[in-house]
Amino acid sequence: MLIAIVDDDSSMQCLLQAALEHAGHQVRLFPDAHSFLDPGCNPDLGMLVVDWLLPDMQGPELVRAARQHYGAQLPILFATQRQQERDLVQALEAGADDFMSKPLQLPVFMARVQALLRRSYRAGRAHTPQFGPYRFDPDGRHVEFGAQRVALKGREYAIAQHLFSHSGQLVTRQQLHQLFWQGKPAVETRSLDTHISQLRNKLQLGLSHDPQHPCRFALQMVYGTGYRLERL
Repeated sequence: MLIAIVDDDSSMQCLLQAALEHAGHQVRLFPDAHSFLDPGCNPDLGMLVVDWLLPDMQGPELVRAARQHYGAQLPILFATQRQQERDLVQALEAGADDFMSKPLQLPVFMARVQALLRRSYRAGRAHTPQFGPYRFDPDGRHVEFGAQRVALKGREYAIAQHLFSHSGQLVTRQQLHQLFWQGKPAVETRSLDTHISQLRNKLQLGLSHDPQHPCRFALQMVYGTGYRLERL
């Protein structure tokens, strides 16, 4: 699950990022509201964690903008120094689902995150993303196709859903690094190659000329640029 954290406190961001990634989630960090609201920046967002006092916008204003863009299903959690009852009321009225006051207790924070994800995505199979025979389970990070049910690691799942969401389009290596490794220049090229190779094998995304083959997608490399998931 891709979780965005909007907070100008870098130490708090790193603390939450480490806990969420340890639990198998993908995390994107934003120091202000406008970088988060940049069009097309978070196409596969699964949850938002937001501070109240941001350099360019108040948290409730950002929550209202996120609700307008992502809809009612996106779980939103405030993590803020604010502690007054009126702050809680204002946050919930703006569209937040939950509210925690800093300093955060990490076990409680993680329990709240998991509870929000279960509640927001419990609708079940009819509402899970599906692309041809591939059905994605965002809560359990499984992909079902044919008679198979394949478990993916957090980053594998996020990359797979992004590729399927953009099937037929070129997805560049730079885009994948930016989305799933926060654009870190130190990311080894082989790390992305390994993830792509594992997805191709686990989800049977190699080229097949058998018309009865249950998996009619192929993940192809565009030399020197990126990848394209083609529906056959």
